Amino acid sequence: MNFRFIYTGIRVNNMNESIRFYTEVLGMEIAEKRERTEPTKGEVINLKSPDSNQLLELNFYESDSPFYAPYENGEDLDHLAFDVENLESAISDII
Repeated sequence: MNFRFIYTGIRVNNMNESIRFYTEVLGMEIAEKRERTEPTKGEVINLKSPDSNQLLELNFYESDSPFYAPYENGEDLDHLAFDVENLESAISDII
């Protein structure tokens, strides 16, 4: 089964400061911005570096979100995303 890495999602505690860092300091560009979404009660921004297809997804969750957790340094990895043709087949291949 082929897995294709799509993006990395990280949790941030200040979306504006994070966007400023990744765009102004690291030179990344906003690829997609999704304002607060229900039912996650979160905000999502996808960033990419010029000449790269990899995305960095910044996730911010409000304190009443089911995905909220108090922010602690080192606990900011939210998720990794992979694309597969057939999920059930991919799972059975690895277990």
